[in-house]
Amino acid sequence: MRVERVIGLLLLLLAGCRSEPVTWRVPLHDVVLLHDTLDWKALVPDSLWEDGEEGLWLQISGSRPLFDGDALTPSLDTAWVADFEVPFIGGPIPLSPGTSLWSQVEEIDLNIPDADLRRLRLGAGTMLLAVESTVQGPLELRYTLEGATFPESSNGGSPTIVLDIAPEGVSIVELDLSGVVFDFANGSGGLGGLQTGWEILVPAGVEGSVPVFGDDALSLNVAFEGVEVAQAEGYFGSRSIDLATAVEVDGGDVLQTLDVDWTLLGVELEISNPIGLDLELILEAVERSDSTEAGLVQEALIDPVLGAPLLLTRAVVVEDGSMADWQVTPSSVSLLLGGEGSNATDWMGSIPDAIALRGWLEVNPLGDVSGGYDRIDLNHLPAVDFSLLAPLQVGYSRAVLRDTLLPEVPDAVDFSGELKFEVESSFPVGTTISLRLVDVPPILLTPGLWPDQDWYILPDLMVSPGSGDPAFPVRDTLSLSLDRRHSDALRQGARILAQVVLETPDEGAQFSVEQRVVIRGHLDGDLILSIE
Repeated sequence: MRVERVIGLLLLLLAGCRSEPVTWRVPLHDVVLLHDTLDWKALVPDSLWEDGEEGLWLQISGSRPLFDGDALTPSLDTAWVADFEVPFIGGPIPLSPGTSLWSQVEEIDLNIPDADLRRLRLGAGTMLLAVESTVQGPLELRYTLEGATFPESSNGGSPTIVLDIAPEGVSIVELDLSGVVFDFANGSGGLGGLQTGWEILVPAGVEGSVPVFGDDALSLNVAFEGVEVAQAEGYFGSRSIDLATAVEVDGGDVLQTLDVDWTLLGVELEISNPIGLDLELILEAVERSDSTEAGLVQEALIDPVLGAPLLLTRAVVVEDGSMADWQVTPSSVSLLLGGEGSNATDWMGSIPDAIALRGWLEVNPLGDVSGGYDRIDLNHLPAVDFSLLAPLQVGYSRAVLRDTLLPEVPDAVDFSGELKFEVESSFPVGTTISLRLVDVPPILLTPGLWPDQDWYILPDLMVSPGSGDPAFPVRDTLSLSLDRRHSDALRQGARILAQVVLETPDEGAQFSVEQRVVIRGHLDGDLILSIE
């Protein structure tokens, strides 16, 4: 029969038999209060650990682009205005259907520095055309982007945009530029130049003529907004790009304070180049970043590999039908840090908040080896994959596992007696388990309420070293005295914080993923019942 049911029956019995306040003690033996397991999975996410032949290995990895796309192709957002004045005085002059009132060819410089562009394929963007007219009759604008290929989903696949111009007003058209390809070499605008042709005429289907006065005016506004380049082809010259990227280490506060000694430490940088550009990487510094009470602290890695030029040969980019169908075979190089002459093992004495790379990239260090046909996909840029792999040797000072235990406390009763702990440990070292109540209601911590102001701190449990084999753990027991203060706090939502401190020797110790500490707590004493 459950404890709660026994208590309920006793309360009903007492309430029916007595009219005076009654206090009643109910003996309890081996009633489970808590049962929890603390292991390396409670310390850091599973993805950071691998169980190898030599014990527990720490793995930290991440991937970041070496630079942003706008380092090669800055914003192409642009706008321009053209005004037309009627080349005669007086009027009106009637213009018959189909008559061309004005035509013009114009070249727009997209102003991409240090680059001779042959083609661009846009990933996003909008083209706005707005015409304001004072002519007292309908007109038509035909605006052509020379060398542009539109997908069928935008403007019906035609490079010519047709806009009906309303009499004495403003007419606007808006087009999606996603997927549009600009072929500058075949557009007669020169490399990197956009040639446009536009004509204003009287619509062929209009009835009668349209009168035009000498003081009539038309104004054309064109704008490219939110333009994002997806792919580009041309020669991107020789230039330097600053490299500044960081890999965050997601391990939580407990992981950051883990003090470790490493018998072996490998920091590997795998750098991939999926674009048709040769790049030379000069990795100037690798730094760890740590947040402290004094602020952000950075410490540089010392390694003979740093500072030496590293050539990233261009990817092989083959076009099969269109720019959207590029087939890319990237190149890659690896850089291993932590060898002779490196301070990597000391540098990684604890787990950092982040690891940052600083340096620069030289674009086309070998010159124009492609004959003006460099190819880049801005959605797939050069990146660095960072990985750290090391066998764990836990240092003697700050190796701690933490967990918060939620006891199952019977409602509406007090307890006086012993909390008997049984601890099973398969760690190969001794442990000290510190226990304290947390989330205690503030009213129970009022100064002077209890004689012992540190009553919520429980005695430590000392656990002997285990064999290291999870199947044969070491068992230790300890009894703690609990009273009304503790049962009041637990009943009102307090929890037990357990900290397992690994008592490793100076030379460290190796661990496996499956090693753990199991804590069981049993109540042995009296439930105190009181009714009016």
